[in-house]
Amino acid sequence: MKRKTGTILAALLVIAGGILLILHATNVIRISLFPGWWTLFIIIPTLISMLNTRVNAGHLICLSVGIILLLRANGILTGINLWLLLLGLVVVCVGISLLWRRPAPGREASGKAEETYTAVFSGVDGANNSKDFHSAAAYAVFGGIDLDLREIGLLGDAYVDATAVFGGIEIYVPSNVHVVVSGTPVFGGADDKTKHAVLNGPTLYIRYTAIFGGVTVSEEKK
Repeated sequence: MKRKTGTILAALLVIAGGILLILHATNVIRISLFPGWWTLFIIIPTLISMLNTRVNAGHLICLSVGIILLLRANGILTGINLWLLLLGLVVVCVGISLLWRRPAPGREASGKAEETYTAVFSGVDGANNSKDFHSAAAYAVFGGIDLDLREIGLLGDAYVDATAVFGGIEIYVPSNVHVVVSGTPVFGGADDKTKHAVLNGPTLYIRYTAIFGGVTVSEEKK
């Protein structure tokens, strides 16, 4: 199986980090950490994810937040309201993503508009029962989204991009569809509760970015 460049890079970085820790522990070398070194755990995974998948709002937010925190830790951007700056940055990145969003693969040929669900400091209940579902996007920023896709039909592979920033997204999927969940967690994550019982036929790909937030995928609505 061909490995993506980002996956190979991630493996090499993990191996290199482990070797450095071993050498430091055995006093072969001494590692001097720089201020804000911990922000690399935000920046590096985001860059790797950007190499593996198409760039989305979550990537822009993660990368920007990591860089701002790194600058702040090194005495730059002091004397400002950091949390207000980060909040403004999140809102701008989401807006840019909505304006310049690229269609999911195969979307251009279908000619159908992509469904978008956005919750900013609010809650949204969304549902889609299209029998030829192609793609959808969900953005939850300090809010929550319940997206019910249990009645959709797939004539080919379909995609859902979910971005949760200090918020949560619940996605309910059909029990007769193969579902693949992947993404980028930054102090957050995804909970895949599907059974993965269906292996043949079209696949519903759910790609998420969770920044201090969470995405849950299940087949039964609470």
